[in-house]
Amino acid sequence: VGKPKLDIEKASGNSFVVTVKKVSRGSSPEDARRIAEDIIYNFEEMDSILIFEPYFLIDKNQKWRNQEVEITIKVPDNKSVHLSQKMKDIIYDIENVTNTMDK
Repeated sequence: VGKPKLDIEKASGNSFVVTVKKVSRGSSPEDARRIAEDIIYNFEEMDSILIFEPYFLIDKNQKWRNQEVEITIKVPDNKSVHLSQKMKDIIYDIENVTNTMDK
């Protein structure tokens, strides 16, 4: 079990883009890729709401290989996202570019 990391970046176009990147170490690049592919992580999209799981899972028979899940939300200019207080544990180094006050 591990916690994903969420980052928000500026989109290059006019659409929101969500990417989920799974990474791992391994004895070779191919081994690392295979281990990363076995990471279990899900999120849901319901209308304009994204629901992210607070944890990712690895198979109980899999050794810990520094597996990580990195979520990136790319936001177009003049658009915004609102993050639930429940997301505080996975937020990773998001720059506050609009001087928005948080609670």
